[in-house]
Amino acid sequence: MEKQLAICNELRPGSTFYDVGANVGLFSLIAARHIGEGGQVVAFEPWAGNVDYLRKHVSLNGFEQRVHVVEAAVGASEGMALFQPSESPAMGRLSPDGSVSVPILTLDSYVEGGGRPPDVLKVDVEGAELQVLKGAKGVLMKQRPVIFLATHGPDLVLSCRHWLFQMGFEMKPLLGHYGEIQDEFIVRSVGE
Repeated sequence: MEKQLAICNELRPGSTFYDVGANVGLFSLIAARHIGEGGQVVAFEPWAGNVDYLRKHVSLNGFEQRVHVVEAAVGASEGMALFQPSESPAMGRLSPDGSVSVPILTLDSYVEGGGRPPDVLKVDVEGAELQVLKGAKGVLMKQRPVIFLATHGPDLVLSCRHWLFQMGFEMKPLLGHYGEIQDEFIVRSVGE
C-alpha cells in the first residue's frame, strides 16, 4: 500500500509512467487512473500468461488509450533471453535455466525508437534490476525520472546503489507504517 501511495504522489496529469515488470497490471492501472487522458503508461511484461491478464485488466478499466503494453523483458542489451515462469505469476524471472524464450529490450532503445520518456519508473524484475538500470543510462541521465526500485538480495542493493550514485542518483528506503521497507527503494536525482 505504501508503494502505491508513494507512486501516486509522484504522478501528475500528463505524466509518463513506465511499469517494468508489470505482471498483471496493478501499478499500471493505478498510474493510468492518476495521469489522466494526456498521460501514458508503458507496461513492460515478458511472460505471455501475465500479458493476457494485463491486457484484459487494461480493457476492463477502459484504459486502452492510456496504457501501452510491451510484451518484452527489459535489460542491459537487446536480443532474446530465457525466462523462467513460476507458480506465482509475480515471481517469474530471466534465467539461463529458463524454459521460455522472450524478447529483451533496453529502455534507451525504446525511447530512441520513439517512445515517450518516463517521468516515473517502477522496476520490479526479480533480480535483473541492475541490468534494467544499465540499459536506461541515457534515459536516466537526460530525463532524471523518479524510480521505484524493488530489489532482490543485499548484494543487488549495494550494486544498484553504487551504480546509481555514479549516475547522480540517491537510493532511500521506501517508508512504511512500521519503518523502512528493506527491499523497496525510491530513487531520486541528487539534490531533488
